[in-house]
Amino acid sequence: MGVTVRTLSRESKMKIRKQDLHYGAVLNQLAAHTKTPVIHKYREKEGLYLIDTDLKLFILYSDDEGPTWKFKVTLDDLEYMYSNGHVALNCGNQSVCGLSCYWLRTILNMDARRTQTFAVESRKKSGMFLSGLKGNLGFPLLPDEYPETLLYQT
Repeated sequence: MGVTVRTLSRESKMKIRKQDLHYGAVLNQLAAHTKTPVIHKYREKEGLYLIDTDLKLFILYSDDEGPTWKFKVTLDDLEYMYSNGHVALNCGNQSVCGLSCYWLRTILNMDARRTQTFAVESRKKSGMFLSGLKGNLGFPLLPDEYPETLLYQT
């Protein structure tokens, strides 16, 4: 009894991209939750996933070292985030925060027809604070609450 190993052609090999590692960190925490979700990737937009059958999740990541991470969102990203409801932020593979698009509306200007940047700042023992073009979120996001903040938001 031998083992047959097939070599795939160069075109059919799937490469792991940097963003796959960042998305994977967010999805792994989500999948490890007690309410194990079914996860599907949307093909039309990078970073967009369907969780179970009703929750669309848009994942953003920052490669910054911290304790402050900057996120850049294009107009196209904003449209997907606002129409899909929930966002997960991978802060340098050190922390993940989940939030609703409603919270992003308080710090980003939806009327601005251009790319915008916002920041997440980690403050020891206080949580993660978001700030953007329109100001601060006003309350901290607690990384220990992800994915509950995502799965149980109304």
